[in-house]
Amino acid sequence: MKNSLDHRYIARFIVEARTALFVGSGDSSLLNDAVIQRDSFGFPMIPGTTITGVIRHKLSEDSSTAEYLDDIFGHADGDLGKGSRIRISNASMI
Repeated sequence: MKNSLDHRYIARFIVEARTALFVGSGDSSLLNDAVIQRDSFGFPMIPGTTITGVIRHKLSEDSSTAEYLDDIFGHADGDLGKGSRIRISNASMI
């Protein structure tokens, strides 16, 4: 029997902001009111979970896609539920 999850598709995107972009880490410091989210090299980055949430939110504006979104992005239902079938990595500066 063929496994329906035996393929992996990889897509790479370049995103260019038209206006200033700020992704906070949720922390604060004495010098700044919000600390910028940074990768292990110290460069600004956008967490993959943030990108996933934005995509799911935008797609959920059409209420007819709710079941489909639960299948792709996963859902929780008490002890039951399903994990996400999509993985989005962090956005790093190039």
